Amino acid sequence: MDIPLNAKVYTKDGHIGRSVCLIINPIKQEVTHFVLRRKDEFGYQELVPVERIKEATQDMILLNCYTHDLAELAPFTKSEYIGINPDGTSDPAAMDDEMFAWPYSPYDSSIPPTVRVEQIPHGELGIHRGAEVEATDGHVGTVGEFLVEPEH
Repeated sequence: MDIPLNAKVYTKDGHIGRSVCLIINPIKQEVTHFVLRRKDEFGYQELVPVERIKEATQDMILLNCYTHDLAELAPFTKSEYIGINPDGTSDPAAMDDEMFAWPYSPYDSSIPPTVRVEQIPHGELGIHRGAEVEATDGHVGTVGEFLVEPEH
């Protein structure tokens, strides 16, 4: 079954979002999950096991459940606060862009900066559309689609 990226995702009771990432197990050479980004204003992302897919086309994924059945799904991203050292310094590479606008940030400066961390299962990899592809001799391109050929 083809599992498209950036496809509309539907449950039995309607459209709920888009697929934004595939999670693969490189040892077993199989897709284990896809990431659903909800269409609500928060854009909540969660891991959906491929067993939940009833049907998929090039631009649509139909799940074999209702929206309320997805309540137990694991979140794909988690926010972690970036600790600031006692001397007031932190790792600039880990800071959000708005931290560099301080003291003119539009956000409350009493809230520590956060970073979003993808919750990919141990031993698996996340493949995003547009991800950079590198070979041993340099840049190859970007991911447009990811094809897995089943064994015959």
